[in-house]
Amino acid sequence: MILEHRLLAVIAHPDDEAFAFAGLLAFAGAQGSNVRVVCMTDGEAGNDRRVRDISRDELAAIRRRELRDSCDALGIAPPTFVGLPDGTLATSSLERVRERISEELKSFVPHVVVSLGYDGAYGHADHIAVAMSLRDAVDASPWRAPRVLHSAFSRGLFQPVCERLMHIPNSPIPPKFDAQSLGCGRLKVDLRLDISAFRSRKLAAISAHASQLRGGDPRSFLIPGIVDTLLDEEWYTVAMGDPLPEGATSPFDGM
Repeated sequence: MILEHRLLAVIAHPDDEAFAFAGLLAFAGAQGSNVRVVCMTDGEAGNDRRVRDISRDELAAIRRRELRDSCDALGIAPPTFVGLPDGTLATSSLERVRERISEELKSFVPHVVVSLGYDGAYGHADHIAVAMSLRDAVDASPWRAPRVLHSAFSRGLFQPVCERLMHIPNSPIPPKFDAQSLGCGRLKVDLRLDISAFRSRKLAAISAHASQLRGGDPRSFLIPGIVDTLLDEEWYTVAMGDPLPEGATSPFDGM
């Protein structure tokens, strides 16, 4: 029996952890697991929904602070920032993403790694690059392979977000991405994690990312209506590593 599990979360931007797997992070932290969040960028290519004019450096500083506050709300250790340029993870920074994940696998030796999936939740190229780089890093690793979990979402949930982002200048969505392919059916999910006990912590984590909210309302994140569907249960698929036993209730079951 493992006395202390290690969980590594790899994200592209501050706030990815909050909507996707804040419940899982809080759950693992409450069980005494060693939880580490590694963020590849500072999210400086986005916007502050409260401020009309802000520099990329100012926004980066705000979003780093918000991610620290989010992790604090979840009861886990402060995050690690890699500082790669936002919006470049699928292009000029791709090799560095894989290298940085490899370094984490070697130094932290996680039992479980979690990221967004190959569809990037809503097709974001940086999200997809992290998932692909994680796959490549685990494949190339000479160390014990972790169980790799991907966040999963109900089919169509993020389609409106994807379709909206497709039509903005310098869209983060890859060309010809099929928005109708997003998500999966409930029966395709390997772990449906009950996070109802951590609902308030997840809302607090989302609230920490105030620059991405309207009027500080966590339910305004991305588009209204999404957050409420993500507060009682989180879905995960096993992308690599040992499968979860049938009826699993924890990401560490079977270890």
